[in-house]
Amino acid sequence: MFKIIFKHGSAYFLISLVTKFTGFLLLPVITRYLSLDEYGLYANIQIAQQVIYIFGSLCLDTAYARFVYDYNSSIKRLRLLTSTIVTAFILWAFIYVSLSIGTIYFITKSFGYEAIIIALLVPFITLFQQFSALNISLMQSRHHTKKLLTITTSAYICTQILMLLMLVYLDMKINAFFISQFLIGFITMCIHLTIMNNEGIIKLFLFNRKTFIKTIRYGLGYMPASLSSWIFMMSDRYIIVYFISIAMAGKYAFIVQITMMIQVVMQSLQTALAPIFITQMDTATKESYRKIEDYIFVMIFFLLLIYVLMVTSLPFVIDLIFPESYRGDYLLIPILAMGSIFLAIRKLISMFLVYYKKSMWISISGYMPALVNVGLNFLFVPIYGIYAAAWTTLFSMFLYACVVFVMAQKLHKIDYNYMKIFFLFISAVVLTMVSFYCNNIIVNVAIIIVFASMGQVLGIYKLLRG
Repeated sequence: MFKIIFKHGSAYFLISLVTKFTGFLLLPVITRYLSLDEYGLYANIQIAQQVIYIFGSLCLDTAYARFVYDYNSSIKRLRLLTSTIVTAFILWAFIYVSLSIGTIYFITKSFGYEAIIIALLVPFITLFQQFSALNISLMQSRHHTKKLLTITTSAYICTQILMLLMLVYLDMKINAFFISQFLIGFITMCIHLTIMNNEGIIKLFLFNRKTFIKTIRYGLGYMPASLSSWIFMMSDRYIIVYFISIAMAGKYAFIVQITMMIQVVMQSLQTALAPIFITQMDTATKESYRKIEDYIFVMIFFLLLIYVLMVTSLPFVIDLIFPESYRGDYLLIPILAMGSIFLAIRKLISMFLVYYKKSMWISISGYMPALVNVGLNFLFVPIYGIYAAAWTTLFSMFLYACVVFVMAQKLHKIDYNYMKIFFLFISAVVLTMVSFYCNNIIVNVAIIIVFASMGQVLGIYKLLRG
């Protein structure tokens, strides 16, 4: 199982790592051309873009990603599913014209008339992403790893190159980011639709009411989860802008962006795991369930290893290559990175809810953490600033993971090794506290070696070799 996961997962991981590392390498360039105010504006418009995506797609792309595994065995059924959703997206394209007007009003009112070009482009960028997401899910389900990564990587590189040209040579500021997304996004969408058309799984205006109701029911059930995730993942930046300043929101968003590397690792490996997880669950033997338990334990170890690496190295990296205005407030790194750990664990465990098609449960699980997050932010951000937002995020992520864990255990009980998991968490926290206290490169290297060695003690490397 692990060989299959890491065969496909390593490809996704390496490409994701390269693209994110490229993005990280570009951050020093971007931060030299964008002030903290402008970076905060860019981050907040991206947040608005995600809301538009959720309402624009009604999470039908998420439903397609789930049901494509059930329909893949029959080209006729797959064509019916794909064509139904594509037809729905085509019809909704007309809605985006009116949605664009609403976006112009919202963004210009919130961020000024200098953002009007972005307001015009954002709805159509999200539409292009929705069409592309369908073929991405299809190719992932068929393990067309090389072809998919070629398309996504090429699109990413072209977007970054175009953005840099407009940012550096044309001095287009944050407009450069969204114009490049619009142009490359349109081309990428055309490529994905062409691939699906060549495989014979798209027939324009083929629409099945029963299939649509099935997918929209799943999508709408997942939609509150997406909104609640947005609330406690993104709303803190709006609250920081409201109570403090857009510059501090930019500083906070900058640290969040760096610590999201944990999510990149998790998403890469989970992409490869999804079809294998479903196969193991369908097998329904003690051995298959044990493999799932081992996988989750191994993933928690590697997530915490990345956490230790980030906390011990990022302050030195930021001091070395970033402008002075972006430096400092390094205590945010371990707080936000640990929040990302709990979010990644929540995604791992929620696979049980996805398998049993309990999308409504996923939605319900996010309500309480989202409300807690917003409430605590409104209470404490005016007093304690961006650190309150970070601690609130960490607590909300922990609560979210706990709620999903309880739900997953009710559906399918797994006997995890709780003592080993608890030991890993305590070790990671204590070692990073030592790192902050000593603030020494040699000590930090020793800390990384010590935590990595725990994998041998706990038998993790033995599981991988097996």
